[in-house]
Amino acid sequence: MSAGPSGACPPRGAGAPVDLRRRRLLTMAAAAAIAASSRATTPVDTLTVYTFGDSVLDCGHYNEHGVHPGQLLVRNDDRLFPSFKGRDLASRGPAVLEHRAVDGATVAG
Repeated sequence: MSAGPSGACPPRGAGAPVDLRRRRLLTMAAAAAIAASSRATTPVDTLTVYTFGDSVLDCGHYNEHGVHPGQLLVRNDDRLFPSFKGRDLASRGPAVLEHRAVDGATVAG
């Protein structure tokens, strides 16, 4: 398509040619850009849950399943607690537990 005498492109009408190769190329370039942006990885922060204290948070050896509250907050055991399926922190994104609670711990003060 060539520009008219004023430098502007002629209006598209019944007889105006359409460059399908250019349109196809632009469409493919846009699709490639969208695909590349969807594959780009964005850094995701990991949520870390710290437990500290005594037997309230370190009670895994007191129950038959060996689970403790911090562990269940981060990743629920759906077999034991099906009503909490999908409601743990790991269901919302990366999460880890730093279990520092020790049975019998005390705070001197």
